[in-house]
Amino acid sequence: RRLHDAGPLTVILDECHHLLQAWGQLLDEVLAELDDAVVLALTATPPELLTPTEADLVNRLFGPVTYQATIPALVAEGDLVPFAELSWFTTPTAREQEWLAAHARRAAELISELTRPGTASTPLLTWAALLPLADIGEAVADAVVRLALHGRLEMPDGAHVAERHRRPPDLADWLAVADGWLDALERDGDDADRATAARLTRLLPTVGYRRGRTGIRPGQDLVDRILARSSAKAQAAVEIAAHHLADDPDARLLILTEHAVATALPADLDGVLDPASGSAHWVHAALRADERVAWACPTVVTGANDRAFIAEATRALAAGEIRVLVGTRALLGEGWDCPQVTCVVDLTTATTSTAIVQTRGRALRTDPARPEKVAVNWTVTSVADGPRGNADYLRLVAKHAGWFAVDGEGEVVDGVAHLDARLSPGAPPPVTELAGLNARALIRSSDLDAVREAWSRVDPRR
Repeated sequence: RRLHDAGPLTVILDECHHLLQAWGQLLDEVLAELDDAVVLALTATPPELLTPTEADLVNRLFGPVTYQATIPALVAEGDLVPFAELSWFTTPTAREQEWLAAHARRAAELISELTRPGTASTPLLTWAALLPLADIGEAVADAVVRLALHGRLEMPDGAHVAERHRRPPDLADWLAVADGWLDALERDGDDADRATAARLTRLLPTVGYRRGRTGIRPGQDLVDRILARSSAKAQAAVEIAAHHLADDPDARLLILTEHAVATALPADLDGVLDPASGSAHWVHAALRADERVAWACPTVVTGANDRAFIAEATRALAAGEIRVLVGTRALLGEGWDCPQVTCVVDLTTATTSTAIVQTRGRALRTDPARPEKVAVNWTVTSVADGPRGNADYLRLVAKHAGWFAVDGEGEVVDGVAHLDARLSPGAPPPVTELAGLNARALIRSSDLDAVREAWSRVDPRR
């Protein structure tokens, strides 16, 4: 009422993407009572990355975009610094690989059971060959096409093969097809078929799945947990830090994790993952233990630190008294500012557009004391052979979808292609190629003149 009585208002909303998550409904009701209010909403989150629900709320609260500047345009205009997006690939540790290999064996055994001749009156592949693509869901249709491309089925009529179908079928594909088959065995089969369906259902938990009233669904994704928190990622952060510190005497690194202290692990992973893996303290310990990095005084800040400590750590980083700062995305992401940061190492699992923009933005600030600054952003990803070994890679793909950066040829592109032209959104690279990919990424990170030159050719009007 006071706002209404105050007369015509201009309401300025900074970081307005937050309103889509917490305050949007309240603001919607308030603005409905302020007929003559002019609303100016500011955000760094691109509208094309909004979900349909968020986009609907944006249109209702703010109307169409009045002015938009893309990240490439901001770099070309000099409002943000030139930057390179790079990826560092790891493989799980020996103990983690051992657990993953056992999981892969169980998955292979289940697939063998699903396809064993005589398992049911109508075998799985016979049943799947009769599925009309137009009448099944996208996930099942994709699985059928992958099985066909890899010789397990005849290619069904009306199939359109896309890049996503070219990877080998995995356990999720087999179970997507088996879901309806098990229902059919129970509904239309004899007593032996129903017993087969019950037996196969009991095997699903051994590979991390459950079957209930809504069908086959993944339970706790332990493979993804291992890949996301692999102990090898701490060493990756050390290697990246050591490289930049040796390459650039003025380097300032920000290493972001998801948690300050690691969350509890499922009992099935006891002895597989280090209980501290994935945390800011865990990465900090690895940095301090390596003499190539320890001299740079790596420092960790968490929510347990008071504001004064965080402010002092930020000041010390800016002054070069410390060269590496480790913290959580929530603490050192949005709202934290240190223009001297030249490199961000992303160890988080966040894939939302807001998180990506804010995380990358920590290094893209211009530094008046260093007008030639070029930023480098790294995403660390763990890849493994076997079922769900691509889980962390799919997160990498999601992080870079819709995010534009220069590639190795100097072209502005979105997606994993700007990391390396050899990468595909459909499947991770073979494990045998990871060392070569990392070596090429290090070479690109050292040739900052090439990155600056590539950005200088970008037309800010595009």
